[in-house]
Amino acid sequence: DIFEAPIAVYYDDTYVPSLQGQVFGTFDLERIEVLKGPQGTLFGKNATGGLVHFIPRKPTREIEGYGEVSYGRFNSVRTEGAVSGPLSDAVRMRASVLYSRQGNYLKNVYPSGTTFIPPMPFGPSVGEDLGGENTLAGRLQFEVDLSDRFHARLTGTAARLRLGTAPYSSRGLQPVFNASGQHIETIALPIGTPDGLGFIAPSPTSSQTGSDFAGDNGYHLRSYDTSLHLTYEFDSFDVVAV
Repeated sequence: DIFEAPIAVYYDDTYVPSLQGQVFGTFDLERIEVLKGPQGTLFGKNATGGLVHFIPRKPTREIEGYGEVSYGRFNSVRTEGAVSGPLSDAVRMRASVLYSRQGNYLKNVYPSGTTFIPPMPFGPSVGEDLGGENTLAGRLQFEVDLSDRFHARLTGTAARLRLGTAPYSSRGLQPVFNASGQHIETIALPIGTPDGLGFIAPSPTSSQTGSDFAGDNGYHLRSYDTSLHLTYEFDSFDVVAV
């Protein structure tokens, strides 16, 4: 929970230090900036390897909006949309939302009924397929003209993410193949057998894994971000405080 990556991640000019917090929905973005190499001069420590900056679209002075829906393999559904416009001559707002869902794509071949791990709080932990995700996120922005040159923008973002556990096994497995080389069965080895004997790692060709510690809804993450941007425009440059 306290790891900070050597490549810094910024979201709308705010640093996201936690690796878990960096798993947020990317939606209604204006652009993504990627900077190579050390960036400590402008962005501080933990930017040794570089920087990735996610910049969302801002509130607009004219009414606009959009909506997108896509469908793909493994019952993958992604919908996002936004609406933006003025609330008065000096106040603007933008509301954005994202819903993304994908079914499991890793077939778990661990033999059912051979686990020695107690059931986990979120349900069965043996033989469940893995790889799915379910994300719901929203963002609300208000921008106010305090004067002709002085502007304030308040942003709030919330996201809820649900993922399956990582492909992992705490007990050694032995795959069984027929004469044609096809994988037909998986045998759980006795407790204490080294894990290196026959563990079935995820395969890009067969989309299989062998995991006794497997929950298709095992990781729950909620993230919240609030920021206030103050901008004063001079004739040849701007001063920004976040």
